[in-house]
Amino acid sequence: PVPASDVHPLGASDLEAVTALYRDGDGTGDRPAFFHPSMLRQGTFHGVWEGGELVSIAGTHVYSRELGICAVGNVFTRGDRRGRGLGARVTSAVVSQAVRDGLPTIVLNVGCANPAQRVYERLGFKPYCEFLEGEAARVA
Repeated sequence: PVPASDVHPLGASDLEAVTALYRDGDGTGDRPAFFHPSMLRQGTFHGVWEGGELVSIAGTHVYSRELGICAVGNVFTRGDRRGRGLGARVTSAVVSQAVRDGLPTIVLNVGCANPAQRVYERLGFKPYCEFLEGEAARVA
């Protein structure tokens, strides 16, 4: 873990701030590929605020105490705040929560071309396999 004293838990009441932060990635195409507002109700999202604005966030795609798994995802730092260690701090906060909850399997979903992979490797993650991410629709 890395020091995360400026990292705070996020919840459903922070949806507007989360949505505004993710919009920052629309112009560059690096917005998280899959986020649904219901994910904030898991209680696993953490963020850094500056001047009343959310500037960095990490959360999960899957978090299950019953199954013993945490899939970290939706990590994003506003473009003008990158390179300051914020992504490492918010990711570390999510992982620390999973460790405290005793989850034996903690994985991270990150695109292969994402330059933040170096940050995740410094946190102890290692590449395991390539994955594809997207939405599915049920076909009758």
